[in-house]
Amino acid sequence: MIRMASSNRVPFSKYVLKFRMTVNGFVERNDIIGAIFGQLEGILPPDLDPQNLLNMGRIGRIEVSIIHREGKTYAEITIPCSLNKVEAATLAAAIETVDKIGPAQAETKLESIENVLEERRRSIIERASEILASWHTFEKTKIPPEKVPRLVEEHLKKSKIISYGPEKLPAGVGILKSDEIIIVEGRADVLNLLKHGFDNAIAVGGSGEIPESIIDLSKKKTTTVFVDGDRAGILLLKSLLQTADVDYVAIAPRGKEVEELSFKEIKKALDYKLSTEKLALDISRLEYLLEQHFEEAYKAERVENLEEVLDAKLEKIVGSKRFVALDENLEEIFSGALTLLESSVEMISSSDFKIHVIIMDMHPTEDLLIKLGSAGVKYLAYKEDNKTKIINLGERQQQSAQQVE
Repeated sequence: MIRMASSNRVPFSKYVLKFRMTVNGFVERNDIIGAIFGQLEGILPPDLDPQNLLNMGRIGRIEVSIIHREGKTYAEITIPCSLNKVEAATLAAAIETVDKIGPAQAETKLESIENVLEERRRSIIERASEILASWHTFEKTKIPPEKVPRLVEEHLKKSKIISYGPEKLPAGVGILKSDEIIIVEGRADVLNLLKHGFDNAIAVGGSGEIPESIIDLSKKKTTTVFVDGDRAGILLLKSLLQTADVDYVAIAPRGKEVEELSFKEIKKALDYKLSTEKLALDISRLEYLLEQHFEEAYKAERVENLEEVLDAKLEKIVGSKRFVALDENLEEIFSGALTLLESSVEMISSSDFKIHVIIMDMHPTEDLLIKLGSAGVKYLAYKEDNKTKIINLGERQQQSAQQVE
């Protein structure tokens, strides 16, 4: 019986063996793992048998990532181990002999051997350099005495939260004196707005009904409803539009909640707020009108700040050895291991959807650039010397075509 419990981890990993497997059929990850243990049983000496190595903690949990396409299965297999070089090479050669997954033919090849200690040293060097470069952000500085009163006042403004009305609704103190209010969903939203200097927010709470205090305030003050960028946010907005006197609508970026937004994101959402005069009275058309307005606003900004957006997305995959495919709105379509990128190019070119950008955790080869450009990908982005590099594949294609002519 093969046991893959999470406790079977290598206490100290020296190497990570990475394999690439192509299977002429549809299989799952458990089929691949089972084949490795089953087909190698009895082939190697007991001290190198994969099951024994797993039980002794000399190899870690076998990770398998797969992509199914056109009746075939493409897999990347990762095995961390604490073996010496001879033992690791023997195990790698043995795994390459796995040529069947159930009834399906398979081909297994060693893709790379990662020296964990070397990678760790490189990571330490890079992080140490970053820490030194931004030392001032970590070092605590002294506060001049003359700034104390002003800093106390600013801190109080950001942290002061009150309970408003008989429903005791969470709110910023600014709703008492400001001519404008921002209605949000919950206490966490109010706290985040306070943190970033917006002290005129009030939450409807989680009762399911719009509180009378909110309705009364909306009649007296200029009111903006600021909701999450998801289905729940739209539902809350519909309730408020039918019960309160709302002047403007603001929505967080798609998939994000108000409580997690940065100052920059909050400001942009409020800058893009839509007057309710432009909304149809028919609530059923609300989502369509909102999507048109906000999608256009955020799309324009994404185009203007292509490098900034791609840089943020690249930061999330650095060191992962993965790629991510994005559409023209810079939203993720799919992702996978870098070793599967080239085999995914055919799928890209033959699919109905269009890939606008590929971001990847490595320097691209010339052959890969040609293939991606031919597949219709417009941009490719990657990190080099801690800087984001963007290649315009569309321009490269045009230049190549002109040279041929």
